[in-house]
Amino acid sequence: MIIWTTQQKEFYDELMRNGVAFCRQLSDLGNDMVLAYRWMADQMRKRIGEPPLPEIQYPVWAWYQYGSGKWRKPPLSENTMSCGDCPSGVEVMMELDVPDNQALLSDFDLWHIPLNYSGYLIHHKRSSLKKAEKLFGYRNLEKFPPDVQKKYFKSWEKIFEIRPKHKSSYTKYIQATLWWVKKEWLVSAEKMVCPMPFSR
Repeated sequence: MIIWTTQQKEFYDELMRNGVAFCRQLSDLGNDMVLAYRWMADQMRKRIGEPPLPEIQYPVWAWYQYGSGKWRKPPLSENTMSCGDCPSGVEVMMELDVPDNQALLSDFDLWHIPLNYSGYLIHHKRSSLKKAEKLFGYRNLEKFPPDVQKKYFKSWEKIFEIRPKHKSSYTKYIQATLWWVKKEWLVSAEKMVCPMPFSR
């Protein structure tokens, strides 16, 4: 499958130097997002297998479809750049041809349900969920009873249902997660200079 990922130049340089590159840490994430990223990593282990190296803990993010089917490739713009803690100030958009069994596709919009610690179609509908939220507070999912956590985690798996159920609707934004990037998968690369940070 063809996918696109935007990474810091340092990531790209490592890929060119070592033949592989992967995410080593989640330094730019708040603590409230780590649970969702760990859940995604667990889903990858379940659906596409274990990481190829023991030091890999979190996935590399990419785009499979950005916008409608007529516009699959992300635009070369600030909206697709992370520009977070980028030492060189340069990022690289890489087009990759990845074996289908090396990437897990999911609905980008629905991915915000795990990120926000919400339940898909179950939130505020069952007494056990309401009781847990009242007792432990919203977004304190790690403190919920195991049976309640299980309901949440199971509901999150809806993000992997990317095929539309109705002809009149379709998923516009489909993300891909993979354990690493291999140099042999690289089709092309475009460098982008991060805009200067806003200053008051």
